[in-house]
Amino acid sequence: MKGQTSPFYIVQNPVYSLVLKDNIWGKALHRRVVSSVSPEQAADETIEQSKQIFDEWQ
Repeated sequence: MKGQTSPFYIVQNPVYSLVLKDNIWGKALHRRVVSSVSPEQAADETIEQSKQIFDEWQ
């Protein structure tokens, strides 16, 4: 193989699979487009949800 390869985030931190399963980023995008939530608010909510998932997993 040429070049470097990097593993998926799930390999580095298994809890990230829960973030993907809950489709947090997709929901934030939906809220932004459909509900006219500001990008900052959608991102802040998504980050908070991700932190909550990571905290519960530990």
